[in-house]
Amino acid sequence: MALDLKVSILAALLGTEYLIKMKKTVTLIVFCLICLQSFGWGGEHRNIAYVALKHLTPTTQKALDFYLDRPITEYASWMDSVREHPDYAYTHIWHCISLTHENKVSMEPLHWVPSMQKYSACLPAGLIQAINLVANRAEQSDSTVSINLRYIIHLVGELHCPGHIYLNDMPDGYGHYYGYFKLKYQGKTVSYHSIFDSTISKAWPGLDEEEMSCIIDTWPFEKQMECCKGSVIDWCQNLIPEIPQIYDWAKPGDELDESFWTDYRKEYLLNLYRLGSYRLAYVLNTLFDPQFPKAQ
Repeated sequence: MALDLKVSILAALLGTEYLIKMKKTVTLIVFCLICLQSFGWGGEHRNIAYVALKHLTPTTQKALDFYLDRPITEYASWMDSVREHPDYAYTHIWHCISLTHENKVSMEPLHWVPSMQKYSACLPAGLIQAINLVANRAEQSDSTVSINLRYIIHLVGELHCPGHIYLNDMPDGYGHYYGYFKLKYQGKTVSYHSIFDSTISKAWPGLDEEEMSCIIDTWPFEKQMECCKGSVIDWCQNLIPEIPQIYDWAKPGDELDESFWTDYRKEYLLNLYRLGSYRLAYVLNTLFDPQFPKAQ
């Protein structure tokens, strides 16, 4: 039986007003279920969350179990689908870091971009807002805390995706299409940006999350804490000097295959995954476990 028909029959018994609420709820549930699949940088998000999960304290995990109905790995890619839903349109461009003309991380306010027909706000602004709301959870509803936890789980990893930092010397000003030039990967025409989507399945084929976590999770606790020093803005800003190198790795029209993933390039990306994993665990632990040490 079609989903709309089932909802309509139920609503006929419960009332028209319920129908409106029910259909909206069902739509959101469908989007939430869809988003649990892998999209774009989904494999990277899941692996980052999988490593972070291993570093959560029991106190933190107990709090997350209260606010979330699934492990953090299951919400790692949540934002990539719900951003297409009207209720989450304002989060669409929280997935990028753009820079000012002084090469500083932009903290532009929420605004409508007519040329893109989307709301725009930078990733750091969205992440900082989510962290603050969860930190002040006593003043928020449980559902607000739950939604903002999902933002945090996604966005801490997202800021470490090299293709999502938009440098300010790009064509078309805003730089949204930087890195979208075309080339061939294993004989298929793709955008360069897509090379960094599902990198793990390309560069480390055949490994499951546990096997991949053994490759990512190699830093001692002291080094993990060292990389967590500073603010979200500091984390973003410190990545910027190294990002331009990825645009020396390939040019429009290049033909790439698995040999593209040299040891150096793989290690470069592994370090980004490590930063994302340890910082995600750190943010969650410092939000929920008062005994967890602060990075000094």
